[in-house]
Amino acid sequence: MPRDRSSSGRLLSTLRRTLLAVFGSQLLLAIGLTLVDSYRRRGKKPKPFPTTGPSEVEVGGGTVTTYTFGQDLYDDMLAAIDGAQRQILFETYIWKADEVGERFKRALTEAADRGVDVYVIYDAFANAVVDPRFKHFAPSLKVLRYPIYTAGLRFYDLRRYGRDHRKILVVDDEVGFVGGYNIGTPFATEWRDTHCRITGPGVWVPRLWMFPIRSMYLEAINRATGKIWLTHAYFIPDQDFVDALVTAGLRGVDVRLLLPAKSNHIVADWLSRGYFGQLLEAGVRIFRFRDAMVHAKTATIDGQWSTIGTANIDRLSMTGNYEINVEFIDDDMATAMEKVFQTDLSNCVELTQGEWESRDIYRRFTEAVLAPLRPLL
Repeated sequence: MPRDRSSSGRLLSTLRRTLLAVFGSQLLLAIGLTLVDSYRRRGKKPKPFPTTGPSEVEVGGGTVTTYTFGQDLYDDMLAAIDGAQRQILFETYIWKADEVGERFKRALTEAADRGVDVYVIYDAFANAVVDPRFKHFAPSLKVLRYPIYTAGLRFYDLRRYGRDHRKILVVDDEVGFVGGYNIGTPFATEWRDTHCRITGPGVWVPRLWMFPIRSMYLEAINRATGKIWLTHAYFIPDQDFVDALVTAGLRGVDVRLLLPAKSNHIVADWLSRGYFGQLLEAGVRIFRFRDAMVHAKTATIDGQWSTIGTANIDRLSMTGNYEINVEFIDDDMATAMEKVFQTDLSNCVELTQGEWESRDIYRRFTEAVLAPLRPLL
């Protein structure tokens, strides 16, 4: 018996060391890639990219205006804040302490000082590096800081590490803004994102203690018969989501996935590539946006269904973060979103199956080593 216990102990010890070595190699590779990418980006500015001007359509007794250029969006958001009379609900993931960030802070403070009820929510983790002085607000503002750590003693439960990733502005229950744009000067001109302005009944933003966005996507994809056009900043889906796209491609649907050629998170790019092989084999077309970050989280299907929101296609957005997407079932809105997608395509390079299969051993090795991290992000 002592000999058996000793053998078992050595086996467990070897197993622990092996697991630590494997996980450690993945972590070190991820850190190394991030540092190298940060060094290469120093001092580099994104190049100009095509955009679609603000486009308004009538939907459901109100209007929806789509924005693809940050400065256009910020001008209209600030105008709505300046015109507020009763209430402002403002929620953002990132709020930079730069020129644009200061403009929003000043506009919200002035609104509160003239008697408007102003409620603000921002994510503490996303703004951890923001100058602490910026995060001192006037007493007239009602500010809630979403905490950095929310798991409590249940540190093992990955669902409890979600962030407040929403970007919402609602003014006087009459106009609402939602989409992918955070608040900051770089986003005004350097990032390609999508946001929308809503008037009418759609302004009444619901609160749900569930995660319906993944199901919304899967239902829409599974019933598609003609086209599925997706634009996403980060694409790290679960296998069921991949299977839905593959099945759609195999039944002849025109499935297109538009991603950044290089996002601001290089590890996410490498993890995303792990799905390209099976998608390309099923006929899914993959387009990579050049020279600038595309941060949009949108889709349009069959000329009838569209969505704009904050949720990425990854585990955190689908089952952890506080997110919000608006679902539109409207032909005119789908037409507007198709126009945006086609404009973005003019700045993309398509990834062919031949190019993918000929990638070098370094890329294949990196994809394989990082693959176990996919369920965590």
